[in-house]
Amino acid sequence: METNIGQDVIDAQNALGQAIVDAQNTNGQAIVDARNAISDQHNQMFKWLRTNVCAIYESSAIGGVCAPFIGPLEEGQMNIPLELYWPEGQLTLVERLEGKINAVEGKIDAKIDAKMNAAEGKIDGVERKVAAVEAMMMHLVEQNMKLMHLMEHKAVGE
Repeated sequence: METNIGQDVIDAQNALGQAIVDAQNTNGQAIVDARNAISDQHNQMFKWLRTNVCAIYESSAIGGVCAPFIGPLEEGQMNIPLELYWPEGQLTLVERLEGKINAVEGKIDAKIDAKMNAAEGKIDGVERKVAAVEAMMMHLVEQNMKLMHLMEHKAVGE
């Protein structure tokens, strides 16, 4: 009987050891899979970023150049760095954007000034018309007063 109990203990220890090894292997594989997924995402984002930065540089009217750096990579470096060249004496993208913003602001200010001037002209026209109506009303009031005065004199004279 003792031999069977000893063998059962050894079998149980072996089964537990195998379960631990299997769990460690499963965890290790999950870590590797997660790192690979993160690397894939990183590579896709870097490719997108590189493509778009180069497109911005190369599509400018100035003639910016975007080229992959040729040379040995530093240890552990995953991506090829970019060399971005902008011709000397030319406005940078930020400076060009600021210039366009200022131009748009200038156009907006000019339109606002034109509309304000037009509105002021219309207000002046309305003021002239109101003044003309007031003058007519004063004239009518004066005529009515003269008529009333004449009518009173006629009534008194009768």
